[in-house]
Amino acid sequence: MGKSWGIAALLKTVVVIFSFSVLQHPAYGAPSDDLYKFWQNLYAQSSRQEYPSLQIELLSKAPIDECFYGIGDPRNAYAAATCDQGRWKVNGGQVWGMVKSGSKLWFGTRENPMCVTMGMSGVRTPLLTDFEVCEFGQSFLAPYLPESMGDWRPPFIYEYDLATGKVLQKKLLLPGLVEGLPIVHGTRGAAQKDGIVLMAAVAGIDAASVSVVLFAFNSDTGQFLGWTTLLDSNGIPYKNTRHWLSYRDQVYGCLWVENGGRILRWLGDTQAIKSGDLASLWKFEEVGVMDQQPSTIAVYNGNRLVVGTRQTDTKRLLRGGELWLSPPFDDHLSANDAEKWKVVWSVAQYDPDLVSAATTAIGALAFFDGYLWWGTETEIGKAWEVHKQFYGKIKPGYPTDEESLAALYGTWRPLSLFRGCSLENTSQQIELVSGFNALPKFTFDTTSGLGRWDVVPNRMGKQAWGIGGLGNWYQVQAYSMTVFGGKLFLGTNEYSHRIGTGGMQLPTFPLPQPPDQSLWGAELWRIDNVNSYPVAESLSGIGNYLNTAVRNMIADDAIYIGTGNTNNLATVEAGGVLGGWEVLRLTTTK
Repeated sequence: MGKSWGIAALLKTVVVIFSFSVLQHPAYGAPSDDLYKFWQNLYAQSSRQEYPSLQIELLSKAPIDECFYGIGDPRNAYAAATCDQGRWKVNGGQVWGMVKSGSKLWFGTRENPMCVTMGMSGVRTPLLTDFEVCEFGQSFLAPYLPESMGDWRPPFIYEYDLATGKVLQKKLLLPGLVEGLPIVHGTRGAAQKDGIVLMAAVAGIDAASVSVVLFAFNSDTGQFLGWTTLLDSNGIPYKNTRHWLSYRDQVYGCLWVENGGRILRWLGDTQAIKSGDLASLWKFEEVGVMDQQPSTIAVYNGNRLVVGTRQTDTKRLLRGGELWLSPPFDDHLSANDAEKWKVVWSVAQYDPDLVSAATTAIGALAFFDGYLWWGTETEIGKAWEVHKQFYGKIKPGYPTDEESLAALYGTWRPLSLFRGCSLENTSQQIELVSGFNALPKFTFDTTSGLGRWDVVPNRMGKQAWGIGGLGNWYQVQAYSMTVFGGKLFLGTNEYSHRIGTGGMQLPTFPLPQPPDQSLWGAELWRIDNVNSYPVAESLSGIGNYLNTAVRNMIADDAIYIGTGNTNNLATVEAGGVLGGWEVLRLTTTK
């Protein structure tokens, strides 16, 4: 408790680096205009300023790799040599998995990620802005792939030699070039042990064919060791994977199979593998079992693992993302620990709205200065769609246009940031670092058939140190965290640029915070110590405001960052910014 009182006193005395109003809106019956005013009043008073402490160096950039003439134009050409009458395009949109092994940085990419994600969610109408194009079923690949996958392009795995500054492209993940390989979306998780690099990818073109494939490399020599489809002990393919972790000479991975979430530990014998004996290369054991989809993973207090989950559920509904804590261990977790994990926190303990809580995931997390810190992730429009479907089944004809707009505002959730200690005990202490004292909640009266939005206190009964989204209404995802130089860094994903330039499949609606260029770009926040509020290291994409996501962060001799930048038509440099992923190195200012 002493540290909590310290921050309260500090915020009263220091120069304000991030101003906000903690007197948030009282409860009231709220149609769309009142909900609009609720958000507008909150964000009208936010004031943001950068206080950078690190130098930024660009190590690698997505290559231009296609010529685009127009949506559905037969002249569109991948790997074109010239583009005299067309427009150059850069498909590489995300660094989706990254790991450092010795002096090598290994990273995998995902091409046109927003287009493929929208396509897989049912969008079929092509999108064209000044910055981006999604063709869906009109792409030249559509005759060979489902419409949803029309914008898919083959991903890559890269090796970057930090000693020489040389980029070596290791693998084009294209069926036919790698024997037996299915369609791969990109390498989502990465880890290493003793120089053996593992990179996990999601593969498949639909729900029936989706699987997780794993690639292995010897980082010492650069040798590709092979790939496999990951199967559980019953021979069932895992269906999804997210973050992987290297800790104490062990590799752990977050995976999802039809009957729930799993944490895997790799059993590979690295010395035997380097000697050519690959018998143990694909051996794993399940050391964690949960009924939600594990997404993010970190070390808790040195002797436990903690996992943040997404809202995919197998047993109970409407809990939202959760924190799962492993039992303590000395060297590593084992199969005997698989059923001993426990839930220590849920989004439903914070968000008062049923659907909004149920559609919010746990984002990035890290252990720093005696506390676990974690943020939330929401997908723009997802809670809105679920709300309309859920209550539309109860009340046919719901929602009207006015009710739909109210639901869009009511379910909107900028990221919230929390910290907690003693999570393994009943005496756990959890604080709301950046969030909301009150949030919109929808109540439906089945007797009268009427619904009502009210702004009510959060379910934690806690006051926020600062406003959610860190002052940016469009900042909805805490994407990455790392500890470097005795400080905690948080990287985000924000959508002001996409919404401001027409890159989202949303109706036109009044925006409570203007999505102007001052908000564009992913943000990097720094927590200097346990008694300080987050300070903005960068508010504009870490040197490129088209970088909308800090997808990966690795702390070593520097911070290594892989970005998300899906602006595939931003290939003419203007003001020093270009579309496509970037790999950055951030070092301490001399």
